[in-house]
Amino acid sequence: AGTTLEQAASEAGVTVQKAIDLQRGRAAPNVPASVVDDVFKTAKDAAGTAVGQGDTQRFVYRVTQITDPALDSSAVTVQQVKTLLQNSYSDDLVGEYLARLESDYKVSINQSALNQVVGGSTEQ
Repeated sequence: AGTTLEQAASEAGVTVQKAIDLQRGRAAPNVPASVVDDVFKTAKDAAGTAVGQGDTQRFVYRVTQITDPALDSSAVTVQQVKTLLQNSYSDDLVGEYLARLESDYKVSINQSALNQVVGGSTEQ
């Protein structure tokens, strides 16, 4: 009805607080992690509500800004994920190729011997 959030809160006897720099899955000062999770499901400029830590605690919020975190491509975890994905892709290609060879030529590949050649695990 055109009433500001601050006015409506004052009439209801509750307080209005701003929460900034929220991080997914983490509680913030005066904001439980479950409420933060609900906020991250809300579009920019949209409003929502969430139950707090008790039946009498309710959060009413509006998302005013969304900031994508900067990706540090030199970070160790990024490099580890990149290596993992490259290895996984390579392993998938080799696996598909070997499966096709086994199918087309009716042969079986000695996986232990192959692993020794390519430097993989010799355990089956």
